[in-house]
Amino acid sequence: MFGKYHRYFQKTGVHMQKSIVIIGAGMGGIASGIFGQLNDYRTQIFEMHSIPGGQCTSWKRKGYTFDVCIHHLFGCGPGTNINRLWKELGAMPKELVYTKDCVSVVSPEGNMFHDFYDIETLERHLMDLSPADTDVIKDYVKANGHPPAKICGEN
Repeated sequence: MFGKYHRYFQKTGVHMQKSIVIIGAGMGGIASGIFGQLNDYRTQIFEMHSIPGGQCTSWKRKGYTFDVCIHHLFGCGPGTNINRLWKELGAMPKELVYTKDCVSVVSPEGNMFHDFYDIETLERHLMDLSPADTDVIKDYVKANGHPPAKICGEN
């Protein structure tokens, strides 16, 4: 079906610009639009929300900030490809907030578990929570004892 149109454009000399339709104006959609245009594509981005940003969106209402964005972004320390991409897009935050743990969870019994970034701190915490599991915890730490991936902006 499309072959006849291709032949028509070849015969008449009509040249159609390459185009990309992008669904979603999150960081992936915005990056696709920017880099598509840099490579001579006509781009259209369709977003269902009234503002772009996807999971990197926050807004203010009645004195409150609603921050629904991603809260942990790994692998984008200085010199990484993702750091370079975020800077090119103008999306690299100016100020970063560092936390000691990735996530904290409270059990039904009221015990607080912290998934610490620092493996030695995590090991101590796990042993405090469950001394009977010391051998398993040491095996886990040994298997996962490599330095954590750099967090955005971390030197």
